[in-house]
Amino acid sequence: MLHLCRSFISSSSSIISDCRYRLIARTSLYYNFSKYLQTSHSYFLKQFSKQCFLRSEHGIGKDDDDAVTMTSLNKGNDDTIGTQLNNHRFRNDLRSFRKRHRLSKAQRLYLKNDLENCLLEYRKRPNTLDALYFIHSPTFSFEQYLDIYKQPITPSVRQRILILMEMIDICSKFQKEENKKTFIHELVELLKTLKEEELRKYIAPNRWTSFIYWLAQDKNLEKEAIYWYNYIVDKGLRLPKKVTLHQMLRIFSSYGEYEKCRSIMNHLNNMGDAGNPVNYALLLNSLCKSKNLTQAMEVLEEMKQFNLVPRVGLLIFLVKICSEKKALEEGKIIHMLTKHEYPHCTELYNSIAYLYIACGHSEEAIEIFKQMKQDGTMNFVTWNCWIQAKISQKDTYGAIDVLNEMGKSNIEPSPSNFSTLISACTKHKLFDEGKKIYEQAQQRNVCSAELTTSIMNLYIRCGQPQIAITICNKMKHEKEAMDVETWNLLIRANLSVDNIRGAIDTVREMKLRGYEPNSYSFASLIAACTYHKLHEEGIYIIDVVNKYDHIKNQLEVKTAKVHFYLQFRYKKRVLLTLEEMRQQKKLDTNAYNCMIQAYSMIDRRDLACEVLHEMIISNNEETHPSPPTIIMLLQRCARSRDIVNGEKVVEMIKQNKLCQKEEAVLAVMIFFFSKVGHFDKAVEVFEQIVKTRVPNIRTWNILLLGYFANQQPRQALDAFDRMLQMNVDPPEQTLAIVLKGLIHAGLVDESRQFYNHMVTLWKGEMPQTLKKMIESLTNDAMEESNTMTHN
Repeated sequence: MLHLCRSFISSSSSIISDCRYRLIARTSLYYNFSKYLQTSHSYFLKQFSKQCFLRSEHGIGKDDDDAVTMTSLNKGNDDTIGTQLNNHRFRNDLRSFRKRHRLSKAQRLYLKNDLENCLLEYRKRPNTLDALYFIHSPTFSFEQYLDIYKQPITPSVRQRILILMEMIDICSKFQKEENKKTFIHELVELLKTLKEEELRKYIAPNRWTSFIYWLAQDKNLEKEAIYWYNYIVDKGLRLPKKVTLHQMLRIFSSYGEYEKCRSIMNHLNNMGDAGNPVNYALLLNSLCKSKNLTQAMEVLEEMKQFNLVPRVGLLIFLVKICSEKKALEEGKIIHMLTKHEYPHCTELYNSIAYLYIACGHSEEAIEIFKQMKQDGTMNFVTWNCWIQAKISQKDTYGAIDVLNEMGKSNIEPSPSNFSTLISACTKHKLFDEGKKIYEQAQQRNVCSAELTTSIMNLYIRCGQPQIAITICNKMKHEKEAMDVETWNLLIRANLSVDNIRGAIDTVREMKLRGYEPNSYSFASLIAACTYHKLHEEGIYIIDVVNKYDHIKNQLEVKTAKVHFYLQFRYKKRVLLTLEEMRQQKKLDTNAYNCMIQAYSMIDRRDLACEVLHEMIISNNEETHPSPPTIIMLLQRCARSRDIVNGEKVVEMIKQNKLCQKEEAVLAVMIFFFSKVGHFDKAVEVFEQIVKTRVPNIRTWNILLLGYFANQQPRQALDAFDRMLQMNVDPPEQTLAIVLKGLIHAGLVDESRQFYNHMVTLWKGEMPQTLKKMIESLTNDAMEESNTMTHN
């Protein structure tokens, strides 16, 4: 028996010397084995089995020396063992081993199975070695393990990591999930404080698998699991086991990380897990999450090699992506797969039919509906899609027939069916048909806010807002027939009949009935007060808005407030509101244009230029200055002779190609350069227009005025002749501009010639307005001549 013990220890000690951090066997095996032997070496065996192996795993003692000691014990056979025990060197080695690995009192009590006194002794003198000794032991209850852990000890970083890992294992064993989460959080926070060298030194490679598996099991720690998984993969540490890889595949799939999922799939395939349907489902789900349709189709082809079919939910998800991307060919491939594997799945076929409608192939969708009708697999969603297919074909009457056919079946039409049809009638201005559909809904006692909204919108669009108000007043007492959008339509209907006070009363009634007005409600009211110049009502509404923090900060409301303040010349309030708008992070096109126009109107052109610059550098494709905004800003700069800010605007227009296709913008650039004395640049802009199109009469008028304003009347006459050559018929205003410019320039002969030309042009029938203007100009010229003669 002693020979067996010695051989077992010898083989184990040689493994320890090769791998310091590897756990050779469970500690309890050595306890039972040493107790069973009951030899004169029992103390030695207990010491080595418990202390040496525990310390070898945790890296605490000088285990290489212990291994040497045990190796020296193993030299020889049973006949020579006594001789070796008498060997002086061996006695010294054994003495030093016992000195280093002397058991504490608490450990000796534990070996006697006196757990109560063992824990009492540990509480009196808690230390790290005893804590590791007891936590690693399988004898205690969960409460006793917690008591051991909570005692005041001062472990090193490595020892603390080992204690926390052992406690997590204990929590898993006793199924204490809340305590387990607490210990995992502590371990994560501890590892975050360590450097890379310390992580490699303190944690054995095989422990990373358990650590990542613990993290992956907690949804709140999935991002931590991703971080530490990437860490061990990047650093080339041991690859996690199969069960951990499955968990990480699930996590990466939920985040749409296809490349990570594919990498894990390759590892699993190498582990003999190729063709697993769950793995492919997760891989396909990652592509659905990232909406990567091309690679999703490749995965479908790969699954065919293993005779795997995706789940219905994933196919529906893929069909929806095809609908969003208008990917008809990919949708047809999924349709063919569906015919063989899921021939009677209603939800899946509804999605495929909607795909065909979205791609403009409503006839294929209608064929699917007819087949589903024969199979008896239709539901109310199918009928609704059929109605939409008819509407997409602009066959409103056909959609009405489908609704009537639906009523004859066992499926009752839903409110959405009626509202969809009424909205289609509104769009195609089939008001009588829309009214009849609403009557059918009333006969069936169908009631919903969506239905009320659609019929009110129909009456407002067809110019009968008063009927919409009447319908809404009847529905007020039925809560299911009203929502915020319906109330907003009631406000809009009142505003369309100029009943501002009625619209304000509607907002009050909304609050009384438990509906919160939204930004549209207040913005439309403020805009109506601005348009009708209702000062007191507008101030009242703004005061009410300021009580709602979530509404008053909406850009829609602030834009309406700016226009109201501009109307009533509240310059300070305009500046304050504009400053609040500039501090908001996300501004839309309407907000930017409102700010630029408002700054222009209050003569803060410098701030208007700043906002225009901010709008351009925002790199948002949805935000762009409108032509009226640029025209207003440049006109203000021209009329105030603001060369600095005007040239900034022109430079931004040229560099960023803002509205350069809009002739009105180019015309106002000519106007600006004419006003500030840079008429050569104005001519350049005009020539730029001529290269692409024939300028309209407004542009010609601006150019002619510029010539006369810059003392170039003869060039103005040349421009007028050029206009005639380009087959542009000059109206009265253009003729008046030229004649007036020539008279003021003192060109009497040219004026007379131009007048005769006009008479010829108008065939002797001069318009009365032009005659009066010529008479006025002639009188002014004569008075000016007499004054000069008298002087």
